[in-house]
Amino acid sequence: MTGWLLFSFLAGCGFSEEKKETGAGKEISEGYLSNGMTCKTEKGVLFTGNTEKAYFYDFYSDTVYPLCARPNCRHDSERECAAMRFNRLAYLPVMYQESLYYVRMEENGGLNYYRSNMDGEEERLVAELGYDQVDPLNALLYEGKAYLLGDSFGEMREEGWDGTACLFSVDLETGEKESLFEVGYGMNGGVLLTMKHLYGGRLYFEFFSRDADTDLENGMYFVDLKTREIQKIDWGEDFRMMGWRGEWAVFYDHALDASGLLDEKSEKTIWRVHLDSGEKEALCRSIPGGGSVVLEDGLLWTEWKEYEKEGVWKFYEWRSGETREISRIDLERYFFLEMSVCVDGEERLIGYFTETDETGTGRQGHYLISEEDFRKGKTEYRFLCRVNGGR
Repeated sequence: MTGWLLFSFLAGCGFSEEKKETGAGKEISEGYLSNGMTCKTEKGVLFTGNTEKAYFYDFYSDTVYPLCARPNCRHDSERECAAMRFNRLAYLPVMYQESLYYVRMEENGGLNYYRSNMDGEEERLVAELGYDQVDPLNALLYEGKAYLLGDSFGEMREEGWDGTACLFSVDLETGEKESLFEVGYGMNGGVLLTMKHLYGGRLYFEFFSRDADTDLENGMYFVDLKTREIQKIDWGEDFRMMGWRGEWAVFYDHALDASGLLDEKSEKTIWRVHLDSGEKEALCRSIPGGGSVVLEDGLLWTEWKEYEKEGVWKFYEWRSGETREISRIDLERYFFLEMSVCVDGEERLIGYFTETDETGTGRQGHYLISEEDFRKGKTEYRFLCRVNGGR
């Protein structure tokens, strides 16, 4: 594969464009962002990409079930079971306006975009995509359009690869495609595009390449989805994202040592920035690593030093400005945060965890715990569904 598209788990799923009260979750997002493994909607969370079939955690019933409507289905056929379709035949499912949208691989190797009902039945073609690869870790649905990342590989020439990476949209009704941002591979054939967040009609994405055919510098950008204007974000020379929530982004500066190399061992300043005003606020000093999530009332993250076997869960509260330690953790076996969800006013945390039974057999999967219990240092994680392989 000549080009590569990667994903950071810190991206999480999409947050609200506006907030409304509902019976299960108080936040309804007008746009839904999938990282290929999880996708959060107002009805629940989709798990796919690292599971043997698609699962759905339903906020209303507080249950998890395979995404399949066939009665008495054994969930063992990729051709007949809608949940098993997402084992190999399809990916990036997103629930949007009472339908399910996803990329499907055809028998001839082509990649097309499909719509079905919420259980995966009544499938129909939305658009032929026409790319050699559609990134399996990035999809956004917003205001009647899907936003995806596509690769056209091309060939190696004297001046470099003639392949391209593209951020494009698909109209969910007409199937019309539109390119928002396209960049040539350059000599090394390496381009990184990653969709991170949606807020205020602006899609935030990260761009990196060694020598791509573009005037854009490496860094974080946003594209205005109405005007199609692209603007670079200036929050400092070098920063690493910790999370997003609505109008807020949280990151830390990536300090350099005396020789100019990245210093992973020293404390960094954690910042919060308002996406409308651009104003930055220094929160605290820490050595962040691993999972983190932006909550309604603060920031939750893991702190650890390189080569150490133990880390610390820490929490910074917006209101008081205080940082406190929640609990110490074994870095070989800990709850790796993926996202927070709000159900009936209660915030819940979802993440990876490995559970070992009395026989010593391990089971790794997506787990759930209430934010309240977690901040009390409790570890009674509730199993949702198993994941393939391991971290």
